Amino acid sequence: MSMYRIRIKNPLLALPLNYLDVRNPEQMQLLEQGKDLADAQPMSAEFLKLYFAQGNKGHFTTGMRSLYYVDNDGRAVIPFVRVIVRKVKQHD
Repeated sequence: MSMYRIRIKNPLLALPLNYLDVRNPEQMQLLEQGKDLADAQPMSAEFLKLYFAQGNKGHFTTGMRSLYYVDNDGRAVIPFVRVIVRKVKQHD
């Protein structure tokens, strides 16, 4: 089996939200919040009923726009928010 290595120049990185506490703007450019990249739909009352019935917590209301889905096992999931960053090009 042959292995190929693909190199992407200056890829986007999705990092946890608390990365903002330690971010160095001279090294990384903040592009946007991960949930803003997708066409987030308003949360339905049915989804939130399932989400809270599973014992999940959080401040979510009907109509709130965020990323969410029901997985293959029928569980309601709201993914953790990520920030999208890219390395700042260094000028010599």
